Amino acid sequence: MLSKSPAQASLGKTLRVLARRGKANRSLAKLATFLDANPGIDLSCINLFDDAVVSSLNWKGIKKRRNEVLSQLQTYQRVMRLVEGADRTVVLGLMGRGIGSARHVTAIPRPRFLEAFADLFDGDRKAVDRVYQCALVTRSALLLRYLRFRQSHEPHARQINRLTRG
Repeated sequence: MLSKSPAQASLGKTLRVLARRGKANRSLAKLATFLDANPGIDLSCINLFDDAVVSSLNWKGIKKRRNEVLSQLQTYQRVMRLVEGADRTVVLGLMGRGIGSARHVTAIPRPRFLEAFADLFDGDRKAVDRVYQCALVTRSALLLRYLRFRQSHEPHARQINRLTRG
């Protein structure tokens, strides 16, 4: 879980450079502090919803902002899953512009998203479109999962389950 990941090793440094250039939200500075204190964290596979895992991380210097930073880490993971190759500059750039999930991406019309975020991908409109497509797939899968859950908890579904088990 805390294995050395070269792709994540200088994430804190990248975040500070982006903040200086104005490409990342300044509120992400505490995230950089956390990442510097935890250089071996692999954000692609760590379970940030497991209290034991979260407690084992180094929160030195940001204990008062722990919940805020944890929320930013969870957002980073969600956005990272949308970006092919998990390019940290792109992920942080998207976060700095208010993108925190597939839902945020798909709330923007495709042409507008392609135009507004092409600079993060060095003008590669195909890469921007792949992020949009991934966000559509993710949002659709989550919506179907939610609907399945809701339908399985309807009174008639519970009654049918009781009848078929008994």
